[in-house]
Amino acid sequence: MGKFIKHFSPRIVIPVLFSILLLAIFSPTLAAYYTDTFSDTSKINTGSSSGYQVTGGQLKIALSGDPDGTACSSDSTCLSGICGTNADSDTLFSAAAGHTGTCQATALAYTDCDDSTASIGSHKATGGTVSYVSGWVVHKFTTSGTFNVTCGGTMTAQVLVVAGGGGGGQDYGGGGGAGGVIFNSAFSIPQTSYSITVGAGGGNEQNGSNSVFSTLTAIGGGRGARYSTGSAGGSGGGAGYFAAAGGAGTSGQGYNGGTSGNVNYRGSGGGGASQVGYANNAATNRANGGNGTDYSAYFGTSVGESGYFGGGGGAASSAAPDGIGGMGGGGDARGGSGIANTGGGGSSCAGLSCIPGNGGSGIVLIRYPNP
Repeated sequence: MGKFIKHFSPRIVIPVLFSILLLAIFSPTLAAYYTDTFSDTSKINTGSSSGYQVTGGQLKIALSGDPDGTACSSDSTCLSGICGTNADSDTLFSAAAGHTGTCQATALAYTDCDDSTASIGSHKATGGTVSYVSGWVVHKFTTSGTFNVTCGGTMTAQVLVVAGGGGGGQDYGGGGGAGGVIFNSAFSIPQTSYSITVGAGGGNEQNGSNSVFSTLTAIGGGRGARYSTGSAGGSGGGAGYFAAAGGAGTSGQGYNGGTSGNVNYRGSGGGGASQVGYANNAATNRANGGNGTDYSAYFGTSVGESGYFGGGGGAASSAAPDGIGGMGGGGDARGGSGIANTGGGGSSCAGLSCIPGNGGSGIVLIRYPNP
């Protein structure tokens, strides 16, 4: 034993220990990783994130600053004390300071479109304002934009497209027709990018503008007429106060504007998504706009007018009470504008120099199950 100790003199031991110390200081630290296995790695969407690699059917995410310096042996080892999340929730995994850190949404957000157990907060597409309601993902477009299906292949969604409402008429004219309303409860959307157009409401005696998503085009609402026939549109504009017909609505999108008798200074209401505009056929009847349609069961009451879209504009009257707008954003006479992002028609006003209401702008809503 003495010979063994004698053989390893300080001249040998000290350099060896020094070399080991240098190796420990300058060698790269072993990184910890979170790994998740996929049956189809093409369905992994990591956007522009870094600090990950896809290899062997797995997404490997580096967990920087892991104090124990060892690789994770299992999902639960990696996630325990880091995110405090089920190992299969498959979204927003990262660590600011190893096991004592917290989940950081900006570090690496990814969506596993192949995993039906993914938690609330993941989605298969981008664009618009995204919300999560009772197990559904909702994309809301109140202005024109882009909807991009990022992963998962073709999706089936519920889609509502509403055009801009028509403007009302001057001088006791007709109310503006609502913008066309299209609802498809099982619309097939292949994985690609789509330009979305949200139509503006029409101004003084002007038609509203169309809204477009994919193959769905909602027609802008017809303008309210001053003295003559209302304009055709998604829903037709109300006739002016001379004897004339209301404007025609578009089949499947809205109804006709109200028809006028030869009654001075009383126009007719604009058509709505579910009802013809009211006519000026009696001195005691309001020339209301036609009502819109209720989609609150799909998109809630925080959009539209309590979930209704496509109300026609009311018409002003010199004798009967003024018309009120149809439920779904229609403007009330005299001069009330349609509500923004409902497609409601604008109301008419009283007198040659009056300013009628503008139509309300449109909207596009897309809803699909949360993956």
